[in-house]
Amino acid sequence: MRKVYCNITDKEKRIAIVEDKELVEVMIEGKGEESILGNIYMGRVENIVKGMDAAFINIGLEQNAYLRNNEMLQEQKLLGGQYVLVQVKKESASGKGPSVTCNIEFTGEYIVYMPYDDTIAPSKKIKREREKWVELGKEWCSDGEGILLRSACAGTESEKVYQEFQLFKGMFVSLVKTRWKKGPGLVYRKNSLFDRLLQVYPKESISQIEVDCIETVKELREKVGREKVHRYKGKENIFSSYLLDIEIDKGLKQIVPLDKGAFLLFEQMETMTVIDVNTGKYIGKGNMEDTAVKINHAAIMKIVTELRLRNVGGMILIDFINMKEECNRKKIINTLKKELKKDRLQTNIYGFTKLGILEMTRKRVGKSLREQLLKKCETCQGTGYVFSGKNE
Repeated sequence: MRKVYCNITDKEKRIAIVEDKELVEVMIEGKGEESILGNIYMGRVENIVKGMDAAFINIGLEQNAYLRNNEMLQEQKLLGGQYVLVQVKKESASGKGPSVTCNIEFTGEYIVYMPYDDTIAPSKKIKREREKWVELGKEWCSDGEGILLRSACAGTESEKVYQEFQLFKGMFVSLVKTRWKKGPGLVYRKNSLFDRLLQVYPKESISQIEVDCIETVKELREKVGREKVHRYKGKENIFSSYLLDIEIDKGLKQIVPLDKGAFLLFEQMETMTVIDVNTGKYIGKGNMEDTAVKINHAAIMKIVTELRLRNVGGMILIDFINMKEECNRKKIINTLKKELKKDRLQTNIYGFTKLGILEMTRKRVGKSLREQLLKKCETCQGTGYVFSGKNE
C-alpha cells in the first residue's frame, strides 16, 4: 500500500512517499528551484572534445550541459556553433553542469513517446490485451518513432491513449520546425512536481494522497480522482504530525540502527557510497557464519529502503559481515535482487570482490537527499574533520 503526503508552503513543496508504513522517498522543490530534469532545450554546440567522446552544449544556463557520444543520434554529426535539441537526463551536481541527451522523450499518463526510438512495448503490468496495444502502437507510429505503453493503459479506451500520443507528436514536430533565433534556451518544460510524481508512481499504484493545501487538493483530485485525495486539517505541520520529519532526519545520519544492536554505517562521497554492515552488540546464538548470514539478510531490507530514501546514485560498495561459504553469498545476492525490485531506479549488481565487498550501481537521478537539505561545511570542506591543534 502506497500513501503520499504533500506539504505545501510559500517557500517549498515537499512530497513524502510511504510504503507499508515506511518512508521510502522524498521529493522537494524550493521556490525558484524547480527541477530541470526532463526539460527540453534548444542548445548550441560550444565545444567538441574528441578525447572525451563528448560535447559541451550551451542551453542558456550558467553551466554548459554535457552531451556524451552515446547520447547523440546515430546519424548525427555535431559541429561547433550548431543548434541541437537536447533533453536533461541528469541535473547539475558537484559543480558539474547537467547531462543531456538527443534521444528526446515525452512522458504522459498513458505513454512515453519516443520520436527517435522505434521500440513499441506495453508495460509488464499490462497482463491482458498486450498484443492489442502493440498492434495499436505500430498503427500509430511512423518509421523510426516508438512508444512505451504505461500500466495506466490497462482498462482505458484506446482513443484516450491516442489523443495523448497525438499531443506529444504535435509538440515534437512543432519544436523541430521552429527556426531558433533567440539563442540557446528552454523550449519545453517538464510538468509540475505533482505531474512528475504521477509519472513515477501511476495513480492506480497510490491508495491515498493527503495534502495540506486546498488549491493543491483541487489540482490532484482532477488528476487522480476525488476519492483518493484528502485534505489535511490538523493544526500541526503535516510532516510533523505523521513523524515524517523525524524519518527524513534519520536519512541524513551516518549510522542506521538494525535489530538487537547491529547497525549500518553510511559513508556517502561524491565518487561513491560505502555501506558497512556492523554486528555492534549483537552476539547471536549460533556459529559466526549463521550470525553473519542472519544480520546480512536483515541489513538488505534496510539498505534498499535507505538507498531509495537518500536517493543514492552511482557506485555503491557494501561491506557485509564476512561469510565463508559461497552458497551464503549467493543467497545474499538473490535476496538483494529481490528487494531491489521495489526500487523504481535501475540497479546493477556485480557480485563480491576478492575482499568480500559487494559491488553495485544505482542510476543517478536528481539530487540526493543530502544535497537537497544540507550544504558543505565551510570549516572542514566536507571532510568531516578539522585540525586538532596538536601542531600549534
